[in-house]
Amino acid sequence: MNEVSRTNVIIVLFKYSVVAKVMEKKLTEMSLNVTTVVNDLSKIEEWKKDKPFFMIYLSDDMADNRLFLDKLSQMSDIIVKSGSKMMLIGEKSYHNELIQKLPVLKDYLWLDRPIDVNTLGQTVMKEINSGSHNIEKKKILIVDDDPSYAKLVMEWIKEYYNVRVATAGMQAVSYLKRNKVDLVLLDYKMPEVDGPQVFRMLKSESDLENIPVIFLTGLDTPEGVAELMELNPDGYIIKSTTRENLLKLLAGQFA
Repeated sequence: MNEVSRTNVIIVLFKYSVVAKVMEKKLTEMSLNVTTVVNDLSKIEEWKKDKPFFMIYLSDDMADNRLFLDKLSQMSDIIVKSGSKMMLIGEKSYHNELIQKLPVLKDYLWLDRPIDVNTLGQTVMKEINSGSHNIEKKKILIVDDDPSYAKLVMEWIKEYYNVRVATAGMQAVSYLKRNKVDLVLLDYKMPEVDGPQVFRMLKSESDLENIPVIFLTGLDTPEGVAELMELNPDGYIIKSTTRENLLKLLAGQFA
């Protein structure tokens, strides 16, 4: 039996939720041992010695409910002191307010509700296999000569990733020689130094060749895609895609 199949995941609820059953089913299908606990500190104390992966599913009125905040503070204190990993799932609208009230939570991964169960599963597996409970955002460089589009993509993903933008090919190469990133989203068509040229430059540098590169492209024809894939990038995504599809692609890349 491998390490993942032995991993215990504890879903902690403050109120019963049907969504928790959906999450439990998805994670169980991934060979994880899943237990759901509803508002029970004693159960968390009981489980902490095994250092499971805790998922805290927050209620709608979490930030304004003093009773729930006190209980969350106690729960997080137990989890943090045990050295276990933890992820919080809640409404984006009260994320910042909650962190201000409970600063200890700022170093832990946050997923917005409503959640996509496939993205959730990929994220949980990634965090279980990571070496630290303090989650550092992956670094992504967006390279696109259209500042408006680059800004749009940055807004889509900045909640989950540490994002930087370059608006020219050589600017991107220069940045990457000085800064470490985990992935490059690279515009295929750019003036002067285009995406393929930047890609070849990166692959020719020993300290840059292993950076994953995903092309951003408007080429949605079979011929255009075939031309792009001849370079053997780590993937591509059509520029007309949705935020949800882009986040799924990135989650899959880092899973």
